[in-house]
Amino acid sequence: LEGFTLGALFLALRAMGGESLLTLPQWVAEFLPGLANLVQQDGRGMLIPLIGLAVFMQILRSALSYLNLVSVGYLSARVQTQMTHRVFGQILSFSFPCASRYKLGDLTSYINSAAGTVSTQINLMSGLLTATLLVLTYSATLLTVSIPLSIVALGLALGLIGLQRYLLPRITALSIQLTQ
Repeated sequence: LEGFTLGALFLALRAMGGESLLTLPQWVAEFLPGLANLVQQDGRGMLIPLIGLAVFMQILRSALSYLNLVSVGYLSARVQTQMTHRVFGQILSFSFPCASRYKLGDLTSYINSAAGTVSTQINLMSGLLTATLLVLTYSATLLTVSIPLSIVALGLALGLIGLQRYLLPRITALSIQLTQ
């Protein structure tokens, strides 16, 4: 939906300039002549509908983002419960000599940390998938708008990655040194 929003805004900018919105391939123009006439005429009449479409896409994206957060939270809560039961069951299956080697607080900590770890992994994987799709969408949009601008953005991204690789080890070493 982010890509559709960017596309609608890109077309709205073209419409503001009075240009035709798109040049459709011949087979599309023959198959959908009404659409071909609509997008190939002066685009000023399409400005408000395109901006409305972009706003609608952002509202829909926000609603789906909320739904994603709710479903990930629900999945996380269910998996946490199952993990807690499994780890607790495993601990209860220990023989007395085996269980007596552990402190009670350690066993309780194992039970609590297993569920939290799984929840964190689910949230991280959801965020990774979303971020990957956004990077692909923004990259495609940037390549569509301007290839030289894409090269500059790629150079900046590589520079930031290099800066992080240079600074993060030093910050980590300094923070370890300060906490000891």
